[in-house]
Amino acid sequence: MPVLGRPIVIGRRSVGTARASSAAPPPGPTPEDGRLIALDDPTRSMSRQHLRVTARADGSVWAEDLGSGNGTLLERSGESVSALAPSVPVRIVSRDVLVLGDHRVRVVRRPPGASPQPEPERRLRYEA
Repeated sequence: MPVLGRPIVIGRRSVGTARASSAAPPPGPTPEDGRLIALDDPTRSMSRQHLRVTARADGSVWAEDLGSGNGTLLERSGESVSALAPSVPVRIVSRDVLVLGDHRVRVVRRPPGASPQPEPERRLRYEA
């Protein structure tokens, strides 16, 4: 999914959970804060609002763990795997892999105007 305009919030799809209409909404990002991507997560290894990905005006892309229960790992070529500190944005680059519970999200930078190609992994694409 292209990271343009509003941030993307990635989290676990709520399956089979019902809230009473009088209950307050869960804390954290709302649709107004960004586009929500809800992934199937049968093992419940992700939080409902796990990670925010934001593109800044200078073209850089940042990932921020939203205080998730199991955390987020960053795998970067040539470096040790590191855990993202909650609520601390970290700059991400093409070919980084973000690990959210049982899910791996690969960051891919494509030239502006390039058409997306079907890929076996879920990927984030950002344009300069």
